[in-house]
Amino acid sequence: MRKDYEIIRDLIAENSKVLDLGCGNGELLAYLKKEKNIKGKGIEINGQRVSESIARGITVYQGDMEEVLPEYPDKAYDYIIISQTLQEVRNPELVLTHSLRVARFVIVSFPNFGHWKVRLYILCRGRIPPNIGGFNYTWYETPDVHPLSIRDFEDYCKIKGIKIVKAYYLDQDRNINISPNFFATLGIYMITQSS
Repeated sequence: MRKDYEIIRDLIAENSKVLDLGCGNGELLAYLKKEKNIKGKGIEINGQRVSESIARGITVYQGDMEEVLPEYPDKAYDYIIISQTLQEVRNPELVLTHSLRVARFVIVSFPNFGHWKVRLYILCRGRIPPNIGGFNYTWYETPDVHPLSIRDFEDYCKIKGIKIVKAYYLDQDRNINISPNFFATLGIYMITQSS
């Protein structure tokens, strides 16, 4: 199993209510149902991925999370997961604000655009690298609308008064403990509203 999925699994309590925003093919929710006996639901905009999720036995709403999330009541879920999706949404602040309202905890992961290979590629070639965070897209194909770095996200949390409960940094499947904004390809956070 993917290392980031294992970290997310370890952050979630047994029998929790979980909403996965941008759940893709439902692989993560299916894994959490098996490992943690969660009551899970996904929101996914891509029809093919919705079908794949349903085939896995996952309850999925097909639609745009930015339009649907504001309709959810406060604290309807224990956890919301935004796994490698935040950089793809049009309005990440809206998604984070409503996620923190709708769930007790929000788990966010994203590719780190501050990684040294990204910096070096841009410095030496003057172009956006085609392979960031394990995804292989040219600049005109990428779904990434708001690329961010680990430092960007941590600064945002500080400015907005969002409490970072736990943070993990990965380079492929290795944990990174030193200078994560420079050496990690992926950041994983559990956040909550500050009291």
